[in-house]
Parts: sequence; C-alpha cells; structure tokens
Amino acid sequence: MRPRFLSSLRARVALVVIFSTAVTLGAVGFAVVSSYEAGDLNRIDTALKTQGKRVGDAVADYTKEVDRQDGAGERAQAESGEHTAPLTLAAVGVDAESTFGDPGGLVVTFRGKTLLQSGRIPGQALTAGKEGLSTLTTPETGDWRVLTLDTDGARIVTATPLGPTERRVNDLTERALLIGLAGLLGAALIGWLLAGLATASIRRLRDSADQVSGTEDLDVRVAEPSSPAEVAALAHGVNQMLERLEHSHANTAQARDAARRFAAEAGHELRTPMTAIGTNLDLLAQPGALQRDTSEELVADLRHEHARLVRLLDSLQALARGDAAGDLPSQETDLADLAGAAVMSVHAGHHSADLSVSAPEDGIPFMGQPEGLRRICENLLENSIRHGREDGRAVLTVASDGIEATITCDDDGPGIPPADRLHVMGRFARGADARGGGSGLGLALVEQQALLHGGRVVIGDSDLGGARVEVHLPIRA
Repeated sequence: MRPRFLSSLRARVALVVIFSTAVTLGAVGFAVVSSYEAGDLNRIDTALKTQGKRVGDAVADYTKEVDRQDGAGERAQAESGEHTAPLTLAAVGVDAESTFGDPGGLVVTFRGKTLLQSGRIPGQALTAGKEGLSTLTTPETGDWRVLTLDTDGARIVTATPLGPTERRVNDLTERALLIGLAGLLGAALIGWLLAGLATASIRRLRDSADQVSGTEDLDVRVAEPSSPAEVAALAHGVNQMLERLEHSHANTAQARDAARRFAAEAGHELRTPMTAIGTNLDLLAQPGALQRDTSEELVADLRHEHARLVRLLDSLQALARGDAAGDLPSQETDLADLAGAAVMSVHAGHHSADLSVSAPEDGIPFMGQPEGLRRICENLLENSIRHGREDGRAVLTVASDGIEATITCDDDGPGIPPADRLHVMGRFARGADARGGGSGLGLALVEQQALLHGGRVVIGDSDLGGARVEVHLPIRA
C-alpha cells in the first residue's frame, strides 16, 4: 500500500528534487575523491620513478666500476692495498625520509648481497619478482607503493607507504559526505518550497472546485495563472466546463419552468372543452328533458368540442415531436410542392375561405424535414383563417434568392398589433384581439420548425390589410 505522504504531488516533486540532488552530489563527490586519489597516487609514482632513476644511474656507475675492477682483480688490490668503496646514501643522493614525510625504504642488492638499505620496507617487496610499479598489501604494515628496477645485475627496490594518502582520501570522503548531507537537506527544503509554489495554482483550483461542489454556485470561476502553462490550461478547461455547466443548469431550469407552465396551460386548455362535453353529455343523459332541436344542437356542440380537442392534441403531439426532431436527417424537397399541398389540405376543411399559393413554376429545392416544412405552411394558413375575418382571403407565397428561402402568408384579417407580435409566438399564447377559439399553438409550432431549420419568423403588416407572417430559412448545401 502506497504511503499517504507519497500521494501528495508536492511531496513527489520534493522527493524528485532530493533524489536528483543526491545522484548529482554523489556523482560529483565520487569524481572529486577519485580524482584526488588518482592524483595523489600519480605524484607518489612520479616521486618513486624519479628516485629510482637517480639510484639506478648511481648503481649503474657502481656496477661498471666493479666490473672494471674485476678485470684488474686481485693484482691491483694486492699492489695498492685498496678496495672498492662501498655504496652509500650520499653516493646515490637519497634522503632517509621519503618525499611524503612518512619514512619509506630503499634496498639495493647486487650479486645476492645487499649493497644499500635505507628506512623501512616490507620484506615481501624484496622477494616480489615483478618489475615496475605495484601496490603491496601486508597485514602488518598496510598498503605500500613499490617500484622494482633491475639494472646491470643489480636490483633496486624503493617503496613508500600509502597510509598518509589513504588518510587524506578518507578525510576528503568524510567532508564530501558532510557537504552532500547538507546539500540534501538544503535541496529538500528548496524542493518543498518550490513544489509548494508550483502546486499553489492547483490548490487554488481545488479550493474553487470545492466551493462549487459545496455551494453549487456555478458563477464561480477559477483564476487562470499565466504560468505554469499546464496549470493555466487546466484552469481554462475547468472554467469552460463550469461555463457549460452553468448554461446547462440554466437551460435545465428554464426547461423545468417551461414544462410546468406547459402542463398548467395544457391542463387549462383541455379542461374547457372537456367541461363543455361533460355538461352536454349530462343534458343528453336526461330522458325526455330535451326537444329534438335542442338535442341536435348539443350533439353539434359535442362534435365541435371533440374537433377542438383533437386539434389541441395534434398540436401538442406536433410540439413534442418537434422538440425531439433536432437530430432527424434532412432530405431534399420542393417548397413549392409542399405549399400547394398545404393549401389543398387546409382548404378541404375551410371551403368558404379564399386560399391561394404563389410559387415559381420550376419549384424551390430545399434540404430539410418535409413534415416540419409542411406544418409551417399549414399552420400559417390555419392561423390566418382562425384569427382573420370570416370567409377571408389568405395567400401563401414561397420564394428564394439563392441564400435563403422565404415562406410568407398574407391575409386580410385584423392583423396582429406590434405589441403582441413577439408574445403570440409563445405556446398557448393569443393576441389581445384574438378570436376563433384556437389553441394558441399555431405560431409556436411555426417558430419551432423554423428554429429547427436554422431560420427565423418575422411578423408584419400585409398589403391585403391584415397580418403578414414571414418564415426565413437558410439554404444549406
């Protein structure tokens, strides 16, 4: 299970800084100590080689003199009574103390005899057969750096202890560790502070989100910092999400209010004809209480109210279908044909009305939903008949300028006052001078279908003296 501490982004950033610093300090410290140790060892090797060469040159001269005297041999010695001088430290120019302050050692052997010995040197160095530089480790005396040279039958062994060098390296390592530890502590503090600064914007973002969650206040917006870019992008995305949620919440609230009003208004509209039907049925149910003429009038009223109910229910159903028709596929249709069919359909129910259509002979191709477009035409005509004068005139005109198609309905009725023109397009809305017993859904259906096709509805005055309702629909490729 991951520790809770590691779940914090700030802690993770601080740990990354500490780890990176530790790796860097470790690598640098190792390089410094290794370089110092290698340099110290190189200085020792250089000193040993210099000393070995000086001793080697002196020993070479000595062995040559010995070889020369071996020729005269014993005769020269007998005649003069002199012997070859023994090899001394002064003769080879060697100090008893090594260059590094700790006594080393020097041994020169020739023909199995020790010619010169100075200081101390491990016995193992004298018996090693390897020529050149080597490191010798003994349990008693520790590590030694040894140089072995063979010159004209003589062997030169010079050595110096590595203890001082090792102590200096150990001291340097301890200092590096202390400095590294201090660096890690400083890096941890700096990493924690920098991580806090880096995550401050995220914390503010979280606080704002908590405020929205706790208060459901969708007006809250998160401050968008200029840096870091990732946090700024995240804050911008959150603000866009909050804006969409705010709009969605507002639309949902409006939809709920509209649904409540719709239900109340629909109930009111349905109650009136249902009450009238119920009253007439009660009268008809009384045996012998009504004369034949009265009964026939009641039956006619029942039929009228029944037709009114059917129209209202049809309109409600059309509104519901229109609300769900936003994603229905479009197809190419001819507005001129739809307008002609709408005039014929409406005229069949209103024989006394003077209805006509004006459209180009070659038609008007249009991409849309045929059922919705025909409903626009039929509802415009129905609205003119119901709210115009009796046996009035209505002209349905369709036209196109290549950019948008226009469906216009002119009538010779009383018209719609400018103050009512926006109001009458609402659901169950009627003008102040409305007549005809309509449901108040005709123009609402027209506007709904116009919006579904990306268009708009404009109400004005007609040249015929009544109202003009224009539906402008953009032509889509």
